[in-house]
Amino acid sequence: MHQVAISQLIVGSLLLIGFFWAAMMFQASWFSLRRNKCQLETIMDTIGDGVYVTDQSGRITHVNRTFCELLGYSADQVLNQLPDTFFQPTAEATQGSAQAATDTQVQDAILVCQDGRELHVEIDRRPMLDQGSVVGVVAAFRDVTQKRQIEQSNL
Repeated sequence: MHQVAISQLIVGSLLLIGFFWAAMMFQASWFSLRRNKCQLETIMDTIGDGVYVTDQSGRITHVNRTFCELLGYSADQVLNQLPDTFFQPTAEATQGSAQAATDTQVQDAILVCQDGRELHVEIDRRPMLDQGSVVGVVAAFRDVTQKRQIEQSNL
């Protein structure tokens, strides 16, 4: 009887140690994820280009500060929208060849701001892949309005 009680005590102690170890590992993972999220948000908001991320259905899931500043919208107004709500391909871009969804795409477009202004932008879109399947897109764009105006005046 005494040996059974000792065995149960040992098993119970091992289970308790295992539980505490698992809890500590979970907490360490949570803190690591939180730190990585903060770092990513800081990087995104430091980038001078507008950046947006879409999910597999093509809806915007994240934007950076520059995106919001250029468009004049808050992030909440943009999230879950389709990028086509704000970006219109230029005539030159629509004449280009079709690219596979897994290819990087650089395209000129017109960005329609909340106040009605139209900016010429160059968009660099890159697919996010998970085991070969596209799970979303990361896109960065910059205002090239002045560059296009200079090009037009030199013609």
